[in-house]
Amino acid sequence: RFLKQRDSSWKVLGFRSRTLLCYFGELRLRRRLYEHKETGETRFFVDEALGLPPKERWSPKLKRIATRFAMSLTYGETAELLGCWGVHISKQSIWKMVQHVGDAAIEQADERHRQVYEEGSVPDGQRQIRRLRIESDGTFIKLQRSKQKQAELKLFGVYEGRRKAARHEAVLKNRRLFGTLQPADRAWEECV
Repeated sequence: RFLKQRDSSWKVLGFRSRTLLCYFGELRLRRRLYEHKETGETRFFVDEALGLPPKERWSPKLKRIATRFAMSLTYGETAELLGCWGVHISKQSIWKMVQHVGDAAIEQADERHRQVYEEGSVPDGQRQIRRLRIESDGTFIKLQRSKQKQAELKLFGVYEGRRKAARHEAVLKNRRLFGTLQPADRAWEECV
């Protein structure tokens, strides 16, 4: 399809293979590499259409599943659990996935922060609430392979209020939890 629909300024250089690790196992793709006749830029249109980042071995869905598991389990336990599904991946690869996802989340947070606090752009809200409650606390953690010996992990609990769940129990409405190592001012800005 891409071959027929491509702009005439792109020529086919040939085929390249790529192995992608998916939640159902390995998938081997054979796709065309295109080169722009004037600029020399090369692209895989199939990868772009499928939303596959360059030079990554994992499918986006496997990355989401693995990082979600790694939020509650150790990297080794996550690798073992994925192995039960037939996806054999090392705990070091799980760690790399978490780093990729974390770096992307930091970039998104930095961009949102820039838009709001530097450009003054107010994001569209999904709904308005009368009162937002925020509770915060912090704890110091030791850092590894860092010039700093320790850092404060700032923790935030954000919710709209309480509702009764049982006779003597209350449940927080729309509770969200956040944690960050950012400086205090930046941490509060991200929380809100």
